[in-house]
Amino acid sequence: MYRYLILVAGLCGLLSGAYAQTTLSFWTISLSPTYNDYIEETLARFEAANPGITVEWRDLSGEAIGFQLLNAVVSGDAPDVVNINVPMLLSYAERGLLRDLEPLLDKRQDDYFANMLGSFRVGDELLGLPWYSAPPLLLYNREIFADAGLTPPPDTRGELERDATQITDQTGLVGFIPNIINQQMLYRFLEAGLPVLSVDGHEAVFDSPAHVAFLEAHIARFQRGYVPEDALLRGFVGALESYGTGTLGMLLIGPQFLNRLQTDHPDVYAVTEVAPYPLGAGGIVHAPLMGLAIPRASEHPQEGLELALFVTSAERQLAFSRLTTIFPSVSSAAQNPFFTDIPANPTLEDEARRLGAAQLANAADLTMELPNAADLFGVFQDNLEAAFFGYKSPRDALRDTVLFWNSRL
Repeated sequence: MYRYLILVAGLCGLLSGAYAQTTLSFWTISLSPTYNDYIEETLARFEAANPGITVEWRDLSGEAIGFQLLNAVVSGDAPDVVNINVPMLLSYAERGLLRDLEPLLDKRQDDYFANMLGSFRVGDELLGLPWYSAPPLLLYNREIFADAGLTPPPDTRGELERDATQITDQTGLVGFIPNIINQQMLYRFLEAGLPVLSVDGHEAVFDSPAHVAFLEAHIARFQRGYVPEDALLRGFVGALESYGTGTLGMLLIGPQFLNRLQTDHPDVYAVTEVAPYPLGAGGIVHAPLMGLAIPRASEHPQEGLELALFVTSAERQLAFSRLTTIFPSVSSAAQNPFFTDIPANPTLEDEARRLGAAQLANAADLTMELPNAADLFGVFQDNLEAAFFGYKSPRDALRDTVLFWNSRL
């Protein structure tokens, strides 16, 4: 009997030890199979540093992850850490699906670039940690610059528009196509230091004289032929195609485009130079971000936070940056010689890496928290087009949009 009790006690001990083990579920977006080795190595290192924790990794497409997350929450099987972008975060926040991380973090949020961390704040809550980004840079065609009598690239948004005008006047080519369709014009307002919403986020404020003047300047360039007629219809796609054919002087785009340019248009790649993003008065650049969040339904929020912090640590972000054209959200990683030192015979990619890292403090995802966002953006775009094509004055277009927004906010 005594031996039997010992055996039962031993089995119970083994079982209780097994139950004491924690299994975390980690979801990412479109990283498999290209980055399997990196993710698996990262998780193995985390498990080695945290005995008792096992991580199960699942990779989903961007189209599927939102639906799958909602299903998982409803079924009681939510992931502990989920990869999100800022629009997804705002959508989940509206449903109350994400946990506020600030009470769990202590001071560890100080490791991240403040603008990037702020992109994951909704109201008073920090609902995610920034992971990686690819802020845009200025690409310019040095042959077109030479033909237009230009040498150094523009430093500011105002200089960019000045140089674009000179390119058209001197060469007949388009100097620059601004990305202003849909909510992109709202980002341009913010980059220019012009607010879109009141501080509390409950009122639209983009009908001031300064906003009207900003819009009038863009419309004047359009009407004078410095911007193609289809810019409001084709937007960024048209700018990409024009730059690739060698008929556009300047393009604002993430440095990952360089590989595609070299493959598809090697002749244009050969005459392309890179420069910092020309900042407006706001001192900020819209740079879509990826991040990590913890669902409220997670049964292991503290362990999940430790995993999110490990994945976004300087060491792991630096390792990821060596594999692909992304930039870290942690300031110490951006100070590594991989980003700051340039080899003796640098490629365009080397220079883009240095310039991109130097601008990370100015990068933020400017996606806004808005109820009924599709309706608000739709009315904004309709009024924007009416102003560009002369059906409304810029003042009336912005005023009418603000009145509509404030009836819905």
